Amino acid sequence: MRKAKSAAILAPMLALLLIAPLLVSAPYEDLKRRFRLDLPDGWRWTPQPGDTLGEWFRKEDTGAIGNFGVRVVKLTGTMTLQDFAAQTENAMKSEPGYRKLLEQASMLGTHPTIKREYVMDVSGSDAVQRRAQEQFLVNGEYGFWLHFETLAEGFDLFQRDVDHLLAGFVPISGGQRAKVAGKKAEKIIGRWNKVEDNLRFDLRLDGTFTLGDQTGTYVIDEDELTITIPGKVVEKFHYAFLNNELVIAGPHLDEPIHYRRVAGPAAPLFGTWRPRGRKGDLRLTSGGAFIYGTTSGNYHLNADLLTMKRKDGVELTYVFLLDGDLFKLSGGDLSDEVVFDRVK
Repeated sequence: MRKAKSAAILAPMLALLLIAPLLVSAPYEDLKRRFRLDLPDGWRWTPQPGDTLGEWFRKEDTGAIGNFGVRVVKLTGTMTLQDFAAQTENAMKSEPGYRKLLEQASMLGTHPTIKREYVMDVSGSDAVQRRAQEQFLVNGEYGFWLHFETLAEGFDLFQRDVDHLLAGFVPISGGQRAKVAGKKAEKIIGRWNKVEDNLRFDLRLDGTFTLGDQTGTYVIDEDELTITIPGKVVEKFHYAFLNNELVIAGPHLDEPIHYRRVAGPAAPLFGTWRPRGRKGDLRLTSGGAFIYGTTSGNYHLNADLLTMKRKDGVELTYVFLLDGDLFKLSGGDLSDEVVFDRVK
């Protein structure tokens, strides 16, 4: 790996997942333990005979029929997210009336995704169209294809449900926890800013990292950090802690790189918070408990990360910003940043 590339292979973002569903919902875990999600009220599992790649769900009581499917594919060789998404599009292009409406990079929790929308004819008719929305993501060596479709005229009826299904989706296949050895190694997990230019380096609990526009996996063994960018590079670095800084050195670096951990909140986060444009207050106690609607559990802070563990065992992490009586959350099940005001 070139020197400049090595420096750019290390920056931002840690695990993010969900707080509490805003719709009545029920947790669902795939029988083969490939994924889990929250099914909004009215959705039911509709297994398709012979389909071994995933599961399908349906809702029929909104004036239209909506279908939502999750397919899980073990990727081959150096297949990237872009390759995976392109492969599925090539299969769909043969459908009569296929017309792409949108394709863009997006995020689902901590996972970069490709989002696509398109229309195509209903079988046997060129006057009636169905409309689909898809998200593609990669977790380890597995690709996930999340697909929703309904008749074009009923598409908007399902948008809130689809947002909820996506927000509650958690990939299991391909998942891992960071492999670490020793107490010193545990200290490296978290979010760091490069001292020189504030480039963010994020080492997540699930064994993945993000640095700039680069993502991959990492392994820690005592004072050695090994990073892997799928299909591109594997490289080893040495690291140490000096004056509260993380210092990374390697044979292809001109000089060691210094990072500072992202600072935590200067003011207490506990209290009652009211989200703008949403129902239900979020209460955070000084003892580390939270209540949000009918959901409760415990929380803890790590720099600019808020991790909430629900009583059902689901652990979810958000990026937060606290500014006096203003509190912002992003990531996890949130498609956009949510702003909270302190309730006095």
